[in-house]
Amino acid sequence: MDRRIGPALKLGLWRAAELIWGLITLACLVAAATAWFRLLAPRELDAPVPAADWSIMPLAPVDSTAADPDSVQPGDQTGLGPDAGDGDGSGSASDPISLDPARLGASELLIPSLGLRAAIGTAEVVAGQLQIPADPARTARWSGGGALDGAAGTVLIAGHVASQGRPGALHQLALIEPGARVWTTDRSGRLSLWQVTELYTRPAGDPHQELYDASGPRRLAIVTCGGRLSGGQYSVNVVVIARPAL
Repeated sequence: MDRRIGPALKLGLWRAAELIWGLITLACLVAAATAWFRLLAPRELDAPVPAADWSIMPLAPVDSTAADPDSVQPGDQTGLGPDAGDGDGSGSASDPISLDPARLGASELLIPSLGLRAAIGTAEVVAGQLQIPADPARTARWSGGGALDGAAGTVLIAGHVASQGRPGALHQLALIEPGARVWTTDRSGRLSLWQVTELYTRPAGDPHQELYDASGPRRLAIVTCGGRLSGGQYSVNVVVIARPAL
């Protein structure tokens, strides 16, 4: 039998080897790219939850000009952009800002003890769900509830605890202390001072009907997610209730 390999067969074997080598190289590149993407892709983590629910009686009258002893002092810099709210909650979130209530713009939320300052936009309820901003640095107020400049009803503000690997403005909400001071401003920039009197959690998916109140006693409710993250959903909602400071 003639053991010699003709030129055409040699060329075919060479091309087959090249093809196999190319497929192996491509598979290695895809595996490396997948591993790199998984390494760099934002990862959602579990969110803070309070150690226990609590509720307190309203505290003594507060001097709105006094520094919060547990807060960052006025003039210190942290958080979001210098004009976090501009009347419709569309301010910048790129530059450091002051936690001094006197320097708030229009439509903003400030909790100095948490180092929190965020714009307040407007949110609607669609299919039973409050549509909060996609940007985790922003919050939104339910348009059907108490107004920021109103005299009655629940001012319901909500925001993400985290999104796409970025902590949200309300990421530390579960760590708030009894009696903590909260400031909000309305569209004209007028300040309102609140004191935190209650912190509790509810299972994710709870409708929170008690918070959708436009005519009851004036109060502030701030809501975000917390707990274990599974299938893209956190296990609980964290709710903070604050009353107008006397």
